[in-house]
Amino acid sequence: MKNLWRAVFALVSVTIVGSLWSVGVILPPDPESIAGVAPEAVGAALRSDGAVPLAAGETDVLFIIACTLRRDRLEPYGHDRPTSPFLDRLSASGVRFDNHYAQAPWTRPSVGSIITGRWPRTLQLDNPGRKGALSLVLGDEHATLAEVFAAQGYRTFSATGNPNIKEVFGFQQGVEQFVEPAGEWRADGIESDDEELVDATLDFARTLRPDERLFARVVLTGVHLPRQITWRDRGLFTGSQKKLVDPYDTALRRLDAQIARLVTGLSERNLLVVVVADHGEGLKLPTHHGAGHGNYLYASAIHIPFLLHHPSLPAGHVVSGLSMNIDVHPTLLSLLQIRSEQPTDGADLSVAVRGAVETGHPRVFSETFFMKSKKSAVLDEAHLLIRDNREETDTLYARSDAGAHTPLPSAEVRSQLGAVLTAWETERAASVTRAAQEIELSDETRQQLEAMGYME
Repeated sequence: MKNLWRAVFALVSVTIVGSLWSVGVILPPDPESIAGVAPEAVGAALRSDGAVPLAAGETDVLFIIACTLRRDRLEPYGHDRPTSPFLDRLSASGVRFDNHYAQAPWTRPSVGSIITGRWPRTLQLDNPGRKGALSLVLGDEHATLAEVFAAQGYRTFSATGNPNIKEVFGFQQGVEQFVEPAGEWRADGIESDDEELVDATLDFARTLRPDERLFARVVLTGVHLPRQITWRDRGLFTGSQKKLVDPYDTALRRLDAQIARLVTGLSERNLLVVVVADHGEGLKLPTHHGAGHGNYLYASAIHIPFLLHHPSLPAGHVVSGLSMNIDVHPTLLSLLQIRSEQPTDGADLSVAVRGAVETGHPRVFSETFFMKSKKSAVLDEAHLLIRDNREETDTLYARSDAGAHTPLPSAEVRSQLGAVLTAWETERAASVTRAAQEIELSDETRQQLEAMGYME
């Protein structure tokens, strides 16, 4: 009976929303407007000024990780729907990485790699031979960006809407104030909301004295299932032949507005803005990419956005070389002229960010052991090779075939890239020098993870 009433309610809601849309009460999104943010505030936040210093002790850092943010649904990456007007302007006034890749297609290992610059397997946040990795913890021997900035005298803050990176999993390291999900969630709607995370970040920033510097890491989950869509949002985007796409684009529009509110709310500070995704989302677009993430290494899951803005950086600059999430840590520290003795696996791409020299990797890598998957991937300038270690198969695609529709028959290239991938996998296995750290999941954390689709 409960399911019947839900179905009736859903039908009535859709009918009402459709009627309101048809008479203009709910309007299509204005490509130029950003909900809740004045145009002059956007202009002030995204100004260019080469005289503004970019250095530790003088520059604040807003580090935004957008969970499940699919690159090809964003305007700055060529999407023709007005899903992300603020990020489009941030890209136009900042630096955009065009060929940036995640090292894992699910949150915990990917965020770990972003904030430490280490491979996920080195962090022991995802491992072969396991059934799931939801009990694994980031060890305190790995230095996070928050720890590095705290050592520089920064006030550090972190807020996350994703329970995969709660304090119990080690992601509070170096953080003075840590805001995370609490309580049990309904399976059809999470209690964590991006608006609340933005409010908490701005509230913390207001406690700082003028001479204090801020490092804020905010993990926003608006486009992650179950997606954050208000009643008024429904109907913003319609007509897609894929049922998952319209809700995703609608939630993305709301996420974009929250990022705008966060950046403009801190615009009086000398701010370096970093926006990166932990991974993408399948959306069954194409169908064989699946609905969600974690199990696949197609471009929809690992080819992700990476944007930077500071008044002194070259406006509209595009970095086209291959880059990875493990590069974010060393690149950020180099931009701010911070020396760290902690080891990282990534490359410093700050020269490319400043536009002096185009640089990147000859190849990039990703892997996943999410649930029952055991896959790895290597990409070069022309190819993507995906290895399924359960099926013992290597499949080669052209990188230009973003949907991975048609395997390439070239046995020679497949063999060459396969040997590169085998060597990389061997090196990753050798990097594991200790047993994984684990915790017993509380009922609350388990329920939160289940509500977001992480439990089998």
